[in-house]
Amino acid sequence: MVFRGDVRIEAGLRRTDDTDAYLHLYGETPVIYDEWRYERRGVRIGVVGGRLRIDRWDGDSDRPAMTRTFGSGLGLEVRLAVEVRANRLVLEADGRVVGTVPARDVFGSGRIWFGADAGARGKGWTLSDLHARSLGRGRMSVVDAPGLRVPRSSDAMRDLAAVLPRPIRMGTALAAGPLLTDSAYRRTAGEEFSMLTPENDFKPQFVQPRRGVFAFAEGDTLVDFAEANRMKVHAHTLVWFEALPAWMRAEMTHEQRRRVMVEHIRAVAGHFRGRWRNGTW
Repeated sequence: MVFRGDVRIEAGLRRTDDTDAYLHLYGETPVIYDEWRYERRGVRIGVVGGRLRIDRWDGDSDRPAMTRTFGSGLGLEVRLAVEVRANRLVLEADGRVVGTVPARDVFGSGRIWFGADAGARGKGWTLSDLHARSLGRGRMSVVDAPGLRVPRSSDAMRDLAAVLPRPIRMGTALAAGPLLTDSAYRRTAGEEFSMLTPENDFKPQFVQPRRGVFAFAEGDTLVDFAEANRMKVHAHTLVWFEALPAWMRAEMTHEQRRRVMVEHIRAVAGHFRGRWRNGTW
């Protein structure tokens, strides 16, 4: 979303239990390389222990520069709202203003990227709706995701490698997030490389964070990017000793663990079946 002036964002959060539920508003998208993540400017607003909580990152550290909590007694279904007014954030819960905090120019870029998260415990939550509108003389619009096809020059590294006496493919590890938010990252990846390996987006921790709950959006984006740019996919990884969700690490019998692994492999391989040619796992 791009905006000028004041804006209001509303979201409906429907929790099934006391799961911590968060809505992220990024002024700058996080920097993520493999399993390392650095938060830049943005805020996280959520319901924690029946209270509204806000964390603000100023871009100076990967830890929040400010954490505040407001209100009490919030239920399983909560309607949150935040108004970006000049350089302050006005917070609402269920139609009532509960607090105001300094914005510290976290949205100085005039852009907001949206994200969501949940605490490690509980059964999760559902985002029932999300709305944004301008206030007063403010202006805002929703920007479509960029196209994934990247134009190539005649001397791209992948093309030069393909005409060697022993042709080779040029490979790289990619993440879905930067492909959608960083034009230089996207252009370099599509122009120079002919094979990709997902950094994290195929690992069990990210694909099946809760048993039976699969998150394929990021993996699908990588495969779509590969197809758009005639790249092969080396999918990493179906099962591994690292990057496992907590529930896979829980104590269980040998047979139970085998069943979990087989179910996961069948679900993931089945989802991507036929999506790319000559790819590997």
